[in-house]
Amino acid sequence: MNDRSRSDAVRVAIVDDHPLLCEALGSLLEATDDMEYCGAASDLEAGYRLVDAQRPDVLVVDLIFPGGNGLELVERVLARDPSPRVLVLTGRMSTESALSCYQAGAHGFLPKTSRRDEIVGAIRRVATGRRFVHADYASEIVDFFSSGGRSRPSGWHSLTQRERAVVRELSSGATTAEIAGRLNISPRTVDSHRRNVLRKVGARNNVELLRLMLEMGLE
Repeated sequence: MNDRSRSDAVRVAIVDDHPLLCEALGSLLEATDDMEYCGAASDLEAGYRLVDAQRPDVLVVDLIFPGGNGLELVERVLARDPSPRVLVLTGRMSTESALSCYQAGAHGFLPKTSRRDEIVGAIRRVATGRRFVHADYASEIVDFFSSGGRSRPSGWHSLTQRERAVVRELSSGATTAEIAGRLNISPRTVDSHRRNVLRKVGARNNVELLRLMLEMGLE
């Protein structure tokens, strides 16, 4: 940690299981005049303890950990205290991952391949209460917040493309036989996909599934 401790400095903590990245990012923060490095943790439980002890303004967290998911930490931290700003720095870049992060309460999302100045800029932005949106996902994220930040049903992002196709057909009122014909799969496979979808989004039947879709504005 740096020796500099200013009341106006942005206090930043890191949770990532890659030591070299933590070291590099920590050195970057140490060299940045308006930031104070609060330390790093390499697993989710240690990360929670770090946040509890240091009370950072910004938490930089990865998504992928052995036996866990960084979003678990994000949700747990923000459920206790919504004041920290969370910036997800990850190698798993996709629209689904970005939306999942914002849905969990994160304030920014960017790739580990970002330049040093981009990372510092993102930290500064979220620290001021704004969101950082990566250019590659801007349109989807804007749509998400424009709709009031309505979240998809839990598990929606884990649906496969074929499962989503089945859901779209169900929403149009197609029967199992019709869906099988349109997607060129067997009726048994359609039923299997439907059961998987219901399980993932927590719906008990097709009626509940379609109700969720209507409430969330899904197609």
